[in-house]
Amino acid sequence: TGIVTTDVPFESKGSERGWEVLAVAVAVAGLVLRAWAVGTAPPGTSERSTTHPRASQLRTDGLYSTVRHPLYLANGLMGLGIALFPGVWFLPFIVALAALLHYERIAAREEQFLEGQFGESFREWASRVPAILPRLDTYVASATSMSWRKVLRDEFHGLLVIAASVCVLD
Repeated sequence: TGIVTTDVPFESKGSERGWEVLAVAVAVAGLVLRAWAVGTAPPGTSERSTTHPRASQLRTDGLYSTVRHPLYLANGLMGLGIALFPGVWFLPFIVALAALLHYERIAAREEQFLEGQFGESFREWASRVPAILPRLDTYVASATSMSWRKVLRDEFHGLLVIAASVCVLD
């Protein structure tokens, strides 16, 4: 008949917009987790270096009392949210798998460093706190108060990445 049809993942513009809002919410949830972890980080912790790790103390309170790698979880959520946005079913799976493979190697190296640095304290903490899926019943409030200045200085780029990604993908 000469009619070309394409498979669209959404039945209506409303359902498409709802999906996009959900995707952005997932990405922003990751950004909020990053902001919380970075904003409550004591000096000398949560460094960005993967080649020369440093840690003045072992973080075991705040988000680190529920999950050992909240920054990697946050990054994964940000990537997942961006991958969900276009509504292509396989993209979130690819991004989640890539993030898992990428951060697993970094986390293993980081944990090896922390065990060498903090010994039994690290092993005890790691035995009760899961690596990536938070355990909320172990939460202990952070001893360090939130620094919004640090969050704005260090995490503003995350908001720009989410916004730019949404603009490009839309």
